[in-house]
Amino acid sequence: MSTFEELGLGPEIAAALAASGFEVPTPLQEGAIPVLRRGNNLVARAGPGAGVLVAVAAPLLDRLEPDPGQLRLLVLTPTRDRAEALARSAASLGRPLGVSVAALGSTWAGADDAAALFATPSDALEAVRGSRVKLGALEALVVDGAAALAALDRLDAVDTLAGFLPREAQRVVVALPLEEEVEEFAERHARRAVHVPPRSAVEADDSHIPRRGRLRHHAVEGPRLDALLRVLGPLVAGEPQHVALFFHTDQEGAELGEALGLRGFSVGAPGDPEATV
Repeated sequence: MSTFEELGLGPEIAAALAASGFEVPTPLQEGAIPVLRRGNNLVARAGPGAGVLVAVAAPLLDRLEPDPGQLRLLVLTPTRDRAEALARSAASLGRPLGVSVAALGSTWAGADDAAALFATPSDALEAVRGSRVKLGALEALVVDGAAALAALDRLDAVDTLAGFLPREAQRVVVALPLEEEVEEFAERHARRAVHVPPRSAVEADDSHIPRRGRLRHHAVEGPRLDALLRVLGPLVAGEPQHVALFFHTDQEGAELGEALGLRGFSVGAPGDPEATV
C-alpha cells in the first residue's frame, strides 16, 4: 500500500490530507494521482465513495503555479450543491499551497478571481460569456459526474466551454457508469487519456451482472451512525451482500468508514470484492 507522498504528492498537500483524515490512498487514488502528476489526461470510472476529490484535486492543485487573478483549474459538476461541497473540501488542500478555491453560483467571495473554481457547466459558461471568468490561462479541466451531466443534457455546455480552453490544458473525465455518450465525449476532449481502472479490468468487472433486488429508503433522525448500524446489521447478516454508501464529501465517507470498521464491518472502496460495505 502506497502513501500519498510515494504517489508523488508534495509534503504540504500530503500533510493537509493527513490533517483532514486521509492517510491511506484508495485504489482510485493510487491509480489516478501518478497519472495526473505526470500531466496526462485521465478518464476515471468512479463515483461517490471512491475518493474522487482527492484522486483528482490533490495532484492538480499540487501542480498549479499560483498567480493571483488567474484561473488555473476548473471543475464542472452536475449541481451547485455538489460544486459547493467539493469546493469546501478542496479549500483545505489548496490553502497550504497558496491556491485560492471557490464555487460559482453560491455565497463564496472571490469566485471571479479564484485559482481553482468549482461550478455547474451553465454557471461557468455564463461567467465566461460575461467575461467574469477567463479560461486563457487554464491548466486543467475536470468534468466530474459526466454520466449525470449526460443524463441532464448538459454535456453540450461542456462542449462549448472546451472551445475556450488552451490546447495544452489537461483534461479529466470522471463518470460512473462510463456509457457510450461519455466515452465519445472523452475521445473528443481528453485524447490519449489514461483509463483508471484500465479498460481490461472494467470489461472483466462488467461480465458479472448483479442480481435484481428491491430498493428501500430509510429516513432517520438523531445520531446518523446509530441509525446506519441498525440498517446495516440485517443487510449483511447471513448471506454476504455488498452495500454501497454515498456521502456529500469524501471526508464524511472516511469518518463513517473508520467508525464502521471499528465496529467489525468489512469496509472498502467501491469495487473491492473483499469488502461488504
